[in-house]
Amino acid sequence: MKTLYALSRVGDGRWRRALNESDMHLMSNKGKKSQKRGWDSITIDILAAALQPEKKMRIMYKANLNFDRFYRYFCDLQEKGFIEKIEDGNGQAFYRTSQRGKTLLAACRKSQDLMDSNNI
Repeated sequence: MKTLYALSRVGDGRWRRALNESDMHLMSNKGKKSQKRGWDSITIDILAAALQPEKKMRIMYKANLNFDRFYRYFCDLQEKGFIEKIEDGNGQAFYRTSQRGKTLLAACRKSQDLMDSNNI
């Protein structure tokens, strides 16, 4: 087997080195469509992550979003009353999904289930 050395960025920004021809298929995404998450998927992830009171950073990590995208969605959800802010006795801020947010979460999940079941 011929040994090849090639560098390529992995999805999280790290560099990966392919050592031989059999590894080269891992280096290329040509011909494959990457599925971007839409509004509904991101909203579900944020609301589900905030079902229990959490700090913003923890919600961001659970939803698997970068800061810019998280902040844009989170602020929008908070302004519309889907996420509420709670302060503990020490003045620390925690956030959780409000009752209105739980209703939205259930509707989004139902919508997503219908889309998946009909293969649309």
